[in-house]
Amino acid sequence: MKKYILLFFFVIGIIFQSCVTSRGLAKKANKMEQAGQYEMASNLYYQAVVKDRTNPTALQGMKRVGNKIVGQYLASFSENKLKGNYKKAVYDYLNAKEYQKKISKINVNLEIPSFYEEDYNMVKEQYLAKEYEKGVEFINKENFTDAEKCFNEIYRFDKTYKDVSTLRNTAYLEPIYRNAENEKKAQKYRSAYFHYLKILDRVDNYKKTKSHLRYVLQKGQVPITILSKNKGRYTTITESFKQFVITKMIKKQDPFIKIVDRENIDNIVKEQELTLSGMVNENEQVEIGEISGVKYSVVVNVTSYSEDYKAPKAKKMNGFEKYTVKYTEEGVTKYKTKYKPVTYFLYNGHRKINMTVSYKIISVKTGEIIATNIISKTNSSYVEYAVYRGDAKKLYPSIDNKPATSRKAQNALKEWLDADRTITDKAKLTIHLQDNMANTVTDEVFNILYTK
Repeated sequence: MKKYILLFFFVIGIIFQSCVTSRGLAKKANKMEQAGQYEMASNLYYQAVVKDRTNPTALQGMKRVGNKIVGQYLASFSENKLKGNYKKAVYDYLNAKEYQKKISKINVNLEIPSFYEEDYNMVKEQYLAKEYEKGVEFINKENFTDAEKCFNEIYRFDKTYKDVSTLRNTAYLEPIYRNAENEKKAQKYRSAYFHYLKILDRVDNYKKTKSHLRYVLQKGQVPITILSKNKGRYTTITESFKQFVITKMIKKQDPFIKIVDRENIDNIVKEQELTLSGMVNENEQVEIGEISGVKYSVVVNVTSYSEDYKAPKAKKMNGFEKYTVKYTEEGVTKYKTKYKPVTYFLYNGHRKINMTVSYKIISVKTGEIIATNIISKTNSSYVEYAVYRGDAKKLYPSIDNKPATSRKAQNALKEWLDADRTITDKAKLTIHLQDNMANTVTDEVFNILYTK
């Protein structure tokens, strides 16, 4: 293999030399042919014909070398057939056919006598029979990995060979099925579920997988409701944030996290308020949880929300404006570049939205807070721009009271002059911030509930 890789790159290097002609490639190919390097010669002749389909030297050389290579494959096929090395014989014949097909694309026909096809079919049957026998033996020993390799090989040649389609699926699916069953017994329902799904991607219902899938989903599913505090300073934005969280959770489309539908929310709120107030005993709490079907309530709240706004404020800056002076010297009109001091204004301002949210995951059954966190984030919009009332194309910044004419200085000033002058409005910044924080809350909550 390494020899052929080196050969390939050597040929590629030759082919892509500048100004290589079809005639030149054919000449190089002939030298390789004389030296017995038929693979290399074949590649060079092939490229020569691609460059010029009418080059007789290249066409004749391709035919001559191509027949030698096909002959080598067929000789190896016959030798391996006699030795009983059926796999090698099969692939020798296939390599000959593949090479023949490749060369036919440049209208060079290589002959393979018809009796080879008969021999190939006989050898192939012997090869598949041996692979089948090995595969069945591997299956019986529960060596599913090697069994699958055998059956995949047979399937490649003949999809209808005996019961290879069924055995191939068994070799692939049985280890997955056993893993899923072990995970189900260990109450790792989520992991088991996705293993069962993998099985169903391959076949319709291996060993009643659909039934197992429904079972682990039912056992592992966590119905939750999303609540918020409806009283306090930040009631409106809390309600808005809650909707962001609900939307994010629904978009996750996680089969194990079930968001309770809207018509049950009021009932759940009342139950949760009772639980949190301590007005029900433990037995009543269990009953409430059973009535609602909800295992956990996720309570989200905005605990702080503020805006820091600084309107763009002007700062006077010194600069220079370029201008041209026309004058005559010894009867010849000339021009001289000069700079006059000017002022322009540099503005900067910002708006920052700061928000802190909290969430709690509460067991509906016991009223226990099983997780809580506080998250603070900021979303900002900054502007920094320059304004000049004159011709901005002729404006230069000032450094040490002199015009800074370097490309770097000009580019920096141009960025200020072209910069966006609009600070993002409060509503848009708030929406983006809520969206970002809802992602964080959703990810954290899901990671916690995955373990429940």
